[in-house]
Amino acid sequence: MVVQMFGDTNVGRVRKVNQDSIYFDEQRAAGIVADGIGGRKGGEIASGIVAQEFARFLQRTERLAAKRVPETYAALLEEINTKIYTFGERYKDLQGLGTTATAMQFVDDQLFVAHCGDSRAYLFVHDHLFRLTIDHNLASAIKHGWIDAKSVPQKTKRDILTRGVGLADYLDVDIYQLKVSVGQIFLACSDGLSDMVDDRKILKILRATNKLSSLPRLLIKEACDRGGRDNITVLVSKVVEL
Repeated sequence: MVVQMFGDTNVGRVRKVNQDSIYFDEQRAAGIVADGIGGRKGGEIASGIVAQEFARFLQRTERLAAKRVPETYAALLEEINTKIYTFGERYKDLQGLGTTATAMQFVDDQLFVAHCGDSRAYLFVHDHLFRLTIDHNLASAIKHGWIDAKSVPQKTKRDILTRGVGLADYLDVDIYQLKVSVGQIFLACSDGLSDMVDDRKILKILRATNKLSSLPRLLIKEACDRGGRDNITVLVSKVVEL
C-alpha cells in the first residue's frame, strides 16, 4: 500500500507552550497524534514520550502482518502508558501528567486506529466526513449514557478525560479496523482543531482543497482564526495505491 502523509502542529493563539506532539513515517504508513493534558505540568513531556516511543517502535519493528496489528498496538500504548505513569511517580511535581494518543497504521488494504483520549480520527470519502473514534471525555460519557448527567456537579468541566495515557497504572485502548480504498483521506487531530472547528467546516475545507499537503496548514489556520484557544495538531493521510 502507498499512503501519502502530511502533518503539522501549532501552539495556537492563547497557550504559551505547545503540549501536542506528532510523528509520522510515510514509508511505514503510520503516524500518531498526542495531546498533552492542558493545565497540568508535564503535558508536553507526556505527549513527547508518546511520539518518541512511537518513532522507536517503527524504527525497530519489521512490517507487521495485519492480524498482528491490534495486539501489537494495544501493547505498545500500554507500554508507553507505564513509562509515563512511572515517570510521574518518580518526579512528584509532575505526578498526574498524561496525554491522549491516536495512532494510525495502514497495512495491506486495512487501516488500524489505536485510540485513547479525545483526539480524533476521521474518514473523508465520497464527499462526506465520518468520525471514526469516540472521545474519552466526560461530555462523551454523558452523551452515550455511560455516566448519568445528574450525578455530575454542574460546574464540572465536560472536557475532562475519562481515559488517557499515563493517568493510571493500566490502560484501555480502543482499536478500530476498516478496509480502505484508493482515494480515501484520513484525518487525525487534537481537540485544538475539533473544539474550534466543527465537522461541517472541516468537511467544507476538505471538499475545497485539492492539494493534500496544504490541508494541515489550512485546518490549523481555520482553528487559529476562530480563536486558537488550544494547541492544534493535524495529520492527514491519503491512500494512493493498494
